[in-house]
Amino acid sequence: QSIGEQFWSDEDLDGDSDGEDFFYGAQGHYATDLSRHPQLDIDVGAVRDIYSESAISVREYETIDDVDIDLHINISFLDEEVASAWKVTRTEPIILRLRFSLSQYLDGPEPTVEVFQPNCKDGFCLGVQLKRILSMFISNQWKHLSNEFLNAQQRKRHSWFKAGGTIKKFRAGLSIFSPITKSTVHITTRQLIQLFFSSQALIHCKSIPTLEYGFLVQVMKYSEQRIPTLNDYCVVCDEQHVFQNGSMLKPAVCTRELCVFSFNTLGVMSGAAEDVATGAEVVDLLVAMCHAALESARKSIIFDPYPSVVDPHDPKSLAFNPKKRSYERLQRALDSITSIREITQGPYVEIKKQMDKLDPLAHPLLQWIISSNRSHIVKLPSSRQLKFMHTSHQFLLLSSPPAKEARFRTARKLHGSTFAFQNGKGTAPHAY
Repeated sequence: QSIGEQFWSDEDLDGDSDGEDFFYGAQGHYATDLSRHPQLDIDVGAVRDIYSESAISVREYETIDDVDIDLHINISFLDEEVASAWKVTRTEPIILRLRFSLSQYLDGPEPTVEVFQPNCKDGFCLGVQLKRILSMFISNQWKHLSNEFLNAQQRKRHSWFKAGGTIKKFRAGLSIFSPITKSTVHITTRQLIQLFFSSQALIHCKSIPTLEYGFLVQVMKYSEQRIPTLNDYCVVCDEQHVFQNGSMLKPAVCTRELCVFSFNTLGVMSGAAEDVATGAEVVDLLVAMCHAALESARKSIIFDPYPSVVDPHDPKSLAFNPKKRSYERLQRALDSITSIREITQGPYVEIKKQMDKLDPLAHPLLQWIISSNRSHIVKLPSSRQLKFMHTSHQFLLLSSPPAKEARFRTARKLHGSTFAFQNGKGTAPHAY
C-alpha cells in the first residue's frame, strides 16, 4: 500500500483566530477519513510564529495515520573550532524528527525520535547523545501529556494573541534560552554569551520549559538548553562528569562503572576506526604521551584518570580498574599497540585481529586512549608551524568548552592578550 504524503504550505497554516479556540489552519481535505488533530495544527503554528517559517517542516502519511515533524535547531552560535571538534556543520541546523499519530497527536503512541544533519552521514556522535537525551525527556513528559491538558494550558495564553497584545507579550514570556527572531542574524554577540554561555547555563540546562506554547516549542527550547552544555554531561547517564577539574571540549563517557559497562552498546565513539583513519598522527601522539607517562617515576600522579576498560572475556568486570591499579599490566598492553602508521596500512578488522593476538587488552586500551581524550587535537599545516621548533610534529590543542571559550574571547577583546610559551615533557596526556 502506497503512502500518501502531504506537505503543509503557509496557506494551510493561515487559519482564522476567531473564537476562544485559537487554531492554526485546522481545515483540510483528505483522501481518507483521518484528519490531523487540531492541537497539532496549533503547535505547528506556534513554532512558526515564535521561530520562523523554516524552523519546522511537516510530512503526512495519511494512509498509516502518521506524521513526521522536523524541528530545525539552529547551531550557528558554535565557534568553528567547536563545531569541528564536535563533528557538526554549524551552518546548517540539527534536525529533530518526531513521528506522531496524525489523528491522535498527544493521545497517540509516544513519538519516535531521530536526530541528524543532512550533510553529516557518518560519525554523528553528538546526534547520538542528543537523541538519547531527547528520548528520555519526551518519555518522561509523555506520561503526563494529553491533547486536552495541553489545550487547557494554551487557553490560558489566549489573551496573548489578541489585538494590542500579540507577539511582543508572547515573546516576553519565553525563557532566555529561546532566541526569538526570524532574521538570519539571530542574536548579537553579547546576547549570545548571555543566552548560551553564562555561568547559569549549566545550572538551568535541565530545567523543563513551559508547555504554554505547545509541546513542539517545549522540545525545541529544551534542545537549545542542552546543546551548549553537552560536553559537561556523560553521554551514557547524562549526569555531570566526576573525573574533571573543569569543563572540557569533547563529550565523553564518565568514569562511573555502570557507564563504562554501557559504553560499548551506546555507539558513541565505540570504535577507533574513524579516528585511526582520519587522525593517525594525532592518535600516535596520544599513544606516545601515554608511554611517556607510564615511564615516569610520577606515573601514579600524572597518569590520571587511570583507564576504565571492560574485560573482553568477562563483560561484568573491569580489566583496568581505577580502584585496582596495575601499571605493569597497563604497560604490557600499551607495548602491544602497533604503531599507528603501520595500522593505517591495512583493513581495520585485520588490524584489530592482530592486536587481539598480541594482547586482548590492547585494542580496548586504544579505544580508551582515543575516547578519553576530551580535547581537540589537529596536526598543524606547515604554514602555521613554529620554525624555531625544528620539527614537523606540531599540533594544535583546543580544550576549552563553548562557555569558557566565549568568556575568553570577550575578555580578549576588552583587555588584549599575550603570547606565552611553556616547555613541557609531554608526560601528562590528560593534563592539557
